[in-house]
Amino acid sequence: MAKKIAFMNQKGGVGKTTSALCLADVLFFQGYKVLLVDIDAQANSTAMTIPNPDELTKDITDVLLTPGTSLSDIIVKSRLGYDLAPSSIKLSSADIHLSSVIAREFILKTALSRVEHLYHYIIIDCPPTFNNVTINALIASDLVLSPLLPSTFSMQAVKAMTESVNSIKSLNPNLGYYYFLTQFDNRLKNYIENAEYIKGVLPNLLPTVIRIDNNVRRVQDAKVSILKAGYSTKSFLDYSDLLETINEIFEGEKNV
Repeated sequence: MAKKIAFMNQKGGVGKTTSALCLADVLFFQGYKVLLVDIDAQANSTAMTIPNPDELTKDITDVLLTPGTSLSDIIVKSRLGYDLAPSSIKLSSADIHLSSVIAREFILKTALSRVEHLYHYIIIDCPPTFNNVTINALIASDLVLSPLLPSTFSMQAVKAMTESVNSIKSLNPNLGYYYFLTQFDNRLKNYIENAEYIKGVLPNLLPTVIRIDNNVRRVQDAKVSILKAGYSTKSFLDYSDLLETINEIFEGEKNV
């Protein structure tokens, strides 16, 4: 059975999609079978991983809103090597349509249950809002990871995100929820001070820190894998470390 990991943050610009993509890259490099599910209407994961996304006739919106449409109907092979369940701007209207659907919270969970035997890991890139689409992702997941900038502004979203996750615990009581720091620059004193503060107040903060890395912007502009920048880059090393921490969580060895 696949390990299902959702990347969620209700604040933009914190590295949510970048983290989903980089973790998928590292997983694929290590030989795992990976499915990346883009459920963000901005569809950045989709635009980054397949050519001509505008030519798609179906995407995750159809799975959520059209009875009879399965994930196998929409999954495509990404240019990076793993499988992708793409998204599009059509998804922006899904929340309204889902409001009147019975058992709407479990649509994605049910859809994933039919394909998860094909994968080791399923990565879900969530929208930066808490709505019916996000709820679907949280109920379908085993683990939620929230990237967090080492800044006071980023911390302002923590309470809202924690409340959002806790609100669906009755529907997914085994859901794990952790934060991790991203875009960390050890040359900046305020980043160091903020990181120390965050470590002191967030008991579910992972020890992995994702350092700022210009290689990420470069490979994303070129729409290629972070692996193309080399195996000694900060991003490759840091996301490899994040994967190790994630696996320890699943194995029950990490208690943060």
